[in-house]
Amino acid sequence: MPNWFKKTGDDVADDALSPREELRALADDTAAVAPDVDVCGDAPDAPDTGDASAATAEVGAPDTTTTPSTSDTEVIRDRLADALSPEPDAGELRLEELRGELKSPLPEPTAFFTIKGAEDARVGTRPEDLARAAAGGADNAAGRTPPEGADAEKPRSRAAFRMVVVGAVVALLAAAGAWAYVTFGKVPAPDLVGLSQSEAIALIQDAGLRIGQITEESAAGITPGTVLSQDPIVDELALRGSKVQLIVAAAGRTVRVPDVSAMSYVDAQAALSGAQLVAQEVRTWSDTVAAGSVVGFLPIAGTELPSGSTVSVLVSAGAYSTPIQVPKVLGLSADAASAALQQAGFNPQVFTASASFGVLNEVIAQTPASATQLAPGTSVLVLVSRGNSTTEISVPDLSGKAADVAAAEASVAGFATQSWPIVDSSVASGTVVAQTPPSKDTLLAAGDPIGLLVSHGSAADAAVPEVLSQDVAAAVRMIQDAGMTAVVVPQGTGTAAASAETTATATATAQPGVDGGGVSAVTSPTAPAATTVEARGTVTQQFPAAGSAYKIGLPVLIYAE
Repeated sequence: MPNWFKKTGDDVADDALSPREELRALADDTAAVAPDVDVCGDAPDAPDTGDASAATAEVGAPDTTTTPSTSDTEVIRDRLADALSPEPDAGELRLEELRGELKSPLPEPTAFFTIKGAEDARVGTRPEDLARAAAGGADNAAGRTPPEGADAEKPRSRAAFRMVVVGAVVALLAAAGAWAYVTFGKVPAPDLVGLSQSEAIALIQDAGLRIGQITEESAAGITPGTVLSQDPIVDELALRGSKVQLIVAAAGRTVRVPDVSAMSYVDAQAALSGAQLVAQEVRTWSDTVAAGSVVGFLPIAGTELPSGSTVSVLVSAGAYSTPIQVPKVLGLSADAASAALQQAGFNPQVFTASASFGVLNEVIAQTPASATQLAPGTSVLVLVSRGNSTTEISVPDLSGKAADVAAAEASVAGFATQSWPIVDSSVASGTVVAQTPPSKDTLLAAGDPIGLLVSHGSAADAAVPEVLSQDVAAAVRMIQDAGMTAVVVPQGTGTAAASAETTATATATAQPGVDGGGVSAVTSPTAPAATTVEARGTVTQQFPAAGSAYKIGLPVLIYAE
């Protein structure tokens, strides 16, 4: 379409034309487009040059330029003239007719031919643009400047925020899961030290843990397979299914008992430890062996023992011939009284009875009385109150009677008797010097024992009975009947010596060459406590040897196999 009614950006920018001026300009443009075309649209006559070929050539090259026909031009001119009439309404009407006939997309002059219209078309006056502008104005009024490209960044910001929230939730869930696993997935390690390996394994499995590495380590005096240490330690939290490492005592190899005669106890202890054996000190008194030195030991030198086994060592605490004073134990508990008497060098024997005097569970009588001077190892009878009673049997008075007569009378009254010798030159040998409980204000149940101290005269020596090949229980009774105290050497490893009243599992043979200097039944404060074991086995070793002159009240070692 001819560019008749179009204006350039520069024209729009210059100034707006009135409709009438626009029509005049269009008329002028129409006349200028085809000044040489007649009304019918025929081409002007070409000059006659007489050259037919040239004319033919001119005719053979038709002009492709499109021009309005003569009739169309006339119609346009007529209508333009009418449009230029002084009536503005007619001009507007003719302009609308022109648009319809020429199919012109001309915009409304008032909307197109103004600078404001061009600016509005470029900037945009859509409702959403106006709303955004209003929001921007509100931000500016509040002192906030919207960021550049804020609308385009909103979806991206929301997506990023969602990603941050999701990541934080995942991290929290992971942390909570880890905390729950660490907190609720742990169990305290059980206490395994001192148990056998099989017992420790069972406890580990019961706790939901697994068996880790088990390492053997030599340990003198500890039964092979006993747990020495554990990792993790007791009550330390460990993850379920984790491993527990153990160190257990190694199975002891067989070793020979070294000869520790005439050594100091310190040296003897070191020699036995070097042989992977454990020394157990038992105090004694001797007039021929200096205090702190070895009087004797069992098993004898050369005996084959598992490593870690115990060797009982008799150590002199001083001269037997020097009397010691009996301490006062009235008002003490049974345990406290026994400890005080042992520490002083005596052999305590504890009894109980119902009494109308004294305090329950306290010592209410002792025989011999406190402050009495006696030989080391002498037995002291202690009575502990078990309260008052009106249903039990009165205790007979056995003092001053022969030991056999006293035993018979006690049996008739329904009681048993136990007797211990005491050196007392003022009372004939074999006579009861004192008894516990006393016959006055005490009651016993039928079958309860009565303790008797029987005079051994002025002679402190006695012959050691032969107990070889006897079972342990019989050997203990024979030694007691001779006025001495039986001490059984522990069997195996890691056990303690048994006292005279203890049934045990050992046997013994004589050890020659040791004097009858005497051995106390009292162990040192550092020695292991006596252990009660089953009475079985045959005596294969004893110390002192059978027939040796030995001091009454002092211990005889026996070893059983």
